[in-house]
Amino acid sequence: MPCYLEFLSVFGLSKDARELRFSGFREQTMLKTPSGSMVCSSLGRSGRQFQICYNIKGVTWIEAGRTAQWSIRQAAFHHQFDVDEGTTLWIVTKGTLDIKDRVQHLTGKDGRPEDRAFDTPEQCFNSSLIVHLLNCYWSTENWRWYIQYLEDAIDNETSIAVRGPRGREEAQRIFYPADFQSVQSYQDKINEAIMILEANRSVLESLKNFYEALLQNDEFPLRIVCRQNILSFIKQMDEMIQDSKMQDSRASLLLRITSDRKDLVREKSQSKLKSGGVLYLLAGKLIMHRSYSISRVRQPKEWKN
Repeated sequence: MPCYLEFLSVFGLSKDARELRFSGFREQTMLKTPSGSMVCSSLGRSGRQFQICYNIKGVTWIEAGRTAQWSIRQAAFHHQFDVDEGTTLWIVTKGTLDIKDRVQHLTGKDGRPEDRAFDTPEQCFNSSLIVHLLNCYWSTENWRWYIQYLEDAIDNETSIAVRGPRGREEAQRIFYPADFQSVQSYQDKINEAIMILEANRSVLESLKNFYEALLQNDEFPLRIVCRQNILSFIKQMDEMIQDSKMQDSRASLLLRITSDRKDLVREKSQSKLKSGGVLYLLAGKLIMHRSYSISRVRQPKEWKN
């Protein structure tokens, strides 16, 4: 499919992650009796086929030397299947080889016999469904842990503003512009996660709907013999879609919490500057000037108005 080139265009060097915003699903179905130019028996082409291309994104924990971080990666897939001959074509585009390794393990000698059987069109079709499930599972498997990482990060940055000391006689933390920038950075990551979860879910729903429609298509010769496999595929897709919705809801809640806490940090910072007095402000500047690693200060009684 020529439109697969559109999916390839998002790969390569980039100064930012704007290409992560692109997602899509394309399909082309040709199940009617083909013209002679579409048939090539020597290549296993009957001319009756369907083609699918889509891209999805996953999140992965990357370790490089002494550093480690979460990284959002994307993958693009092109799949073509001949419904009479069983000829199958896959094109996978990704920055690393982990999906290739998974597919090879799935279809290798250690895989289940039914997943690596390609003797008949029925077996080839069923095996292609398993590969789709593998791809989709990759896009959903680590979001739970990534969102937990963001929850912990927001809590570490803002918990003192919610549960810290409240009295004027107690030591309180002073929040500086760098603190706001850090919280905003995590908020941007949460927004990005929500966007990607929604985009992935849209692609998964489109893929599921395609095979549901194929099951109802009278011109699809495998609709009866492969019916149970297609229904099982649809059920597993529904489970992944539901899991994606749950993680999306969790991230959306975290976004609201982050927004509220950012406002609270801003209010505490502004009220502290207004109520601290000139000497208190001067002490704060002195702390910053000497680069002391002090995050809390106590206002002496004699400074009180």
